[in-house]
Amino acid sequence: MGNQQNHVPSQERFETDKLTHIVSGAGYDQRAKNKLLRIQTRVSTLLSVPSDYHILLYDLNQIGGVNIFRALKLNGNSRCGFVDAGSRSSLAISNARDYHEVEIIGSSRESNYSYVPNADWIPFDISFLHFTSTNEKEGNRKTRFPKIKIPLLLDMSSDLFSTKVRVEDFSMIYAVGNNRIIPDDLCLVIVQNRFLTNRGYSLRAEPGLVGKGGQFVQGIFASMFLFDHNLRELEKMGGIIEYKKRFEARSGMLYKEIERNSKFCCSVNPQDRAATAVRFSLIAADDILPFAVRLDTDNFNVIIRCFHGEFLVLVEKFSQQEMLKLICLMQEFELK
Repeated sequence: MGNQQNHVPSQERFETDKLTHIVSGAGYDQRAKNKLLRIQTRVSTLLSVPSDYHILLYDLNQIGGVNIFRALKLNGNSRCGFVDAGSRSSLAISNARDYHEVEIIGSSRESNYSYVPNADWIPFDISFLHFTSTNEKEGNRKTRFPKIKIPLLLDMSSDLFSTKVRVEDFSMIYAVGNNRIIPDDLCLVIVQNRFLTNRGYSLRAEPGLVGKGGQFVQGIFASMFLFDHNLRELEKMGGIIEYKKRFEARSGMLYKEIERNSKFCCSVNPQDRAATAVRFSLIAADDILPFAVRLDTDNFNVIIRCFHGEFLVLVEKFSQQEMLKLICLMQEFELK
């Protein structure tokens, strides 16, 4: 507990910061100001955020929806590198193209995103390199990142609080709201001070839960309250490590059964499989429809049916008991 103080943002630091793009909070409603500071403190502790990073919260309605690249301004060269590993990274690429020149460093689209490509070749003249940690619709994730001098940006919208990364390895980490921890109308940004003080980068939209003119948006307070509540619950269950263990235990059970079962196969290479989402298919095409009917009969309608006859399990929607029930169904299907 003694070293956590180095990671907890103090109210004084946020109120005395001289950077023009960091909101002082002077125009906030006091409730929102206090709530924002509590959220920043909890996020900093849970993620072990170093003291030279800022934790910002955006109202997505004020920055044009989920496009974080609208808020990120590059002065001068705006050529940016992206790795395409699925629908979430493809969305980031599409959003970035509205404001920057995009260079695709690697893509696994041709294999239906069965793996996460490495950034083996990186142009020297790009402003930053963007990765997506997990593409939940494709059931893949990236766990290793290059050690380079170019700023690394990481989209962790799918797994910010269910996996562990070294924040200091990235210039900026962001997560657009989701139903698990961050409410849908919020975006959390963790950004290194050095990245923002560099003349080449700035955040155009004013961060924080404010509306036009810096006034507090009354209607957004419910989302702040929910976010703070979710973070408290995460702390109670043991933090990110314990939360991560829950996902890995459930997905691990399912991956093990898929590997064992003669009727099924995984759609993603072993080293790139996500813990929060499992994508699989049936080996025989003739088994796809009977298995889908069996899922409907047993009320497994939360399993998503993908293209190419594949199935997707979002692990957060399954308790351990429900995962065991699905595994039993797969075993029975194998024996029929």
